[in-house]
Amino acid sequence: MQNNKWGLLTFLPLFVSMTAIHFRVRLLILIPVTVALIFLLVGILPFAHRRENLWLFLICAVTFIPINLFALNVYTRWKEFLCVDADIKILSIASTVEVLLILTSVEEVIIGFLGRLIWRRQYKLRIPDSKKEE
Repeated sequence: MQNNKWGLLTFLPLFVSMTAIHFRVRLLILIPVTVALIFLLVGILPFAHRRENLWLFLICAVTFIPINLFALNVYTRWKEFLCVDADIKILSIASTVEVLLILTSVEEVIIGFLGRLIWRRQYKLRIPDSKKEE
């Protein structure tokens, strides 16, 4: 039961961002609260100890997708930037996905940099090398 509690707590920032978007909370309030919640959560999760940057990356990737979709749909400047031609819907969907991925990547890099400033001592990530295993 203890492991299930921590596992469900991992999705708390996602639930907060989706609830805030449902009630149309302003982005200037939503983004700092979500970032603070992500850092707080990674700081207290026992399985994230010494792997904070990895968990910041994973939680940020999932949490900011609804926020970025909300930002792209609500603010008209983004729509004007994306929709060059209103007749071509496929291009606007493709460009929306591209901008969504770019925004999420930028946020992950910024949060990862801040996470490295806060938690300097972390385990090195082991990436298996297929050439050494053969």
